[in-house]
Amino acid sequence: MRFAKQVSAWSERSMDKVDRATREIGLVLFSSAIRKTPVDTGRARGNWQVGFTMAQGATTREDKAGALAINDVMSLLKPGIFKQDNQVWLTNNLPYILKLEYGSSKQSPQGMVRLSFEEMEPAIRAIVSRISRSR
Repeated sequence: MRFAKQVSAWSERSMDKVDRATREIGLVLFSSAIRKTPVDTGRARGNWQVGFTMAQGATTREDKAGALAINDVMSLLKPGIFKQDNQVWLTNNLPYILKLEYGSSKQSPQGMVRLSFEEMEPAIRAIVSRISRSR
C-alpha cells in the first residue's frame, strides 16, 4: 500500500511539473508572437485571441502594446489547465494577418509566429531544466 501511495504522489508531482512547463512555454511562445506583431493601429495585436478552440471571428480591439492580448493568455493558462488534456489555441483572424506573417511589414519582415517558434528551443530547454530540478 505504501508503494502505491509513493507512486501516486510521484505521478501527481510529475503531472504538476508537466502542466507548469507547458503553461510557461505557452506563455513565452504566445507572448512572443503577440509582441512581434507589427503595429499601426494596434488592431493586429489586439486581434490575437486565445481559447480552447480556434476563434471564429475577428475582434475590433486595438492593443498597440499587446498587453490586453497577453493578459488574455495569462488568464487562460491557469494551474492545472493541461492536466485536463486541453489544447490551447492562439488565433488571429484578420484578413491581412497572413500577409503580415509572410513579411509585408518592415516592422516584422520575418513574420511573428514562425520566428517565435524558431526562437523557442533555448526557452524550452531552460524552462524544462528549471522545472525538472524543482520539487
